[in-house]
Amino acid sequence: MVDQETNNKAIDGYMLALQREARVLDDGTRSELLIQVRQHFDETEAEGLDVQSSIKRLGQPADLVREAMGQDSPSTPRRSVIRVVWGILVAIGVIWILAGAGILIGSLAIGASQGWLLISAAMTLLLGVILTFAAARRLKRSV
Repeated sequence: MVDQETNNKAIDGYMLALQREARVLDDGTRSELLIQVRQHFDETEAEGLDVQSSIKRLGQPADLVREAMGQDSPSTPRRSVIRVVWGILVAIGVIWILAGAGILIGSLAIGASQGWLLISAAMTLLLGVILTFAAARRLKRSV
């Protein structure tokens, strides 16, 4: 017979993995999924059933999350829109980088030494870099 401490470790490990995988779900769906799985484990323990068998029946946490995403149809298009918006912001950032670099290189090539031109080109370049990295980071998280 498996002792209570081993069961608790198995349940805690499963719930931790599920929480990690469920980050992609919206708050309501994630909360509902975690509550349902916790209740399942509570019932399993209350009935004296084998926790390891219960974990095997539930399957991998990633599979549960994928199943929840399939049921989560209203937010799936929302996630797609969010990814598109972050992708557009990455593209805008890249355009700003290219524009800033082009203005900077062009003004230096023709010998233009207007301070405002060099400063505006440098600021455009800097803002493009910041926007690109920030948006790319958010885009990576939203996938």
